[in-house]
Amino acid sequence: SAALNWIYTPSGRSEHIDYALLYPTNRLGKSLPALEPNLPIHYDFLAGVFDGNTSRAIAFYFSPPACLHVLDPELDGNNHLILDDSLMREAAALSAPELIVDQPIARMPEIYSPEPVHGWCYYFETADLARQVGDWPRVSDLGDIAFALGDYPNDPTERFVFIEGYAHMGEWDKALGYSQVSYDVSKNLVRPLLCKLWDRIERELPDSAERDRAVGEARSSLSCPPR
Repeated sequence: SAALNWIYTPSGRSEHIDYALLYPTNRLGKSLPALEPNLPIHYDFLAGVFDGNTSRAIAFYFSPPACLHVLDPELDGNNHLILDDSLMREAAALSAPELIVDQPIARMPEIYSPEPVHGWCYYFETADLARQVGDWPRVSDLGDIAFALGDYPNDPTERFVFIEGYAHMGEWDKALGYSQVSYDVSKNLVRPLLCKLWDRIERELPDSAERDRAVGEARSSLSCPPR
């Protein structure tokens, strides 16, 4: 929590704490009353007090060497690549990525300099932010750069943002190809997530023969259950 406030409100001097980092594994039932929406959160840091609400939370999961993931409330509640005892699948339902702004308001303290070389995780994180604001051309462009790096994801769901971006840009062969690559990593764990992803792609894109062909091909190759 100290680091979050140091980065995002470096000039903060009041007794009101703007950000709190709460782990469900040790805060649930205490300062974090339950993993349910619209519950008040009160936490006394001694140096200041945090007052928040579970409906204004961003859930994220970090399991290196995979990248840090801002959890998707539509997909990650059923993501069994997330460890059971982390409780983060349950927390995913509360995640509100729309609270993340796409402007560089954070200022990293100098001790964190210099910025690391841009690898796979940089492009994944940047593309995920672009996805949140619907900047699909940027997602597609970042995907082209990321897949040309010679680096690779350590979690198959890190390809999802690019699958979605390519689909929105009508680059169906790329979307289908990377969908199959993700599926092949762990069919049983990734299948339900990819099926939900393709359901969202179908729902969010306008009717077209190309969309219907690609969605049908994806659902068939993934052996998605009938709807």
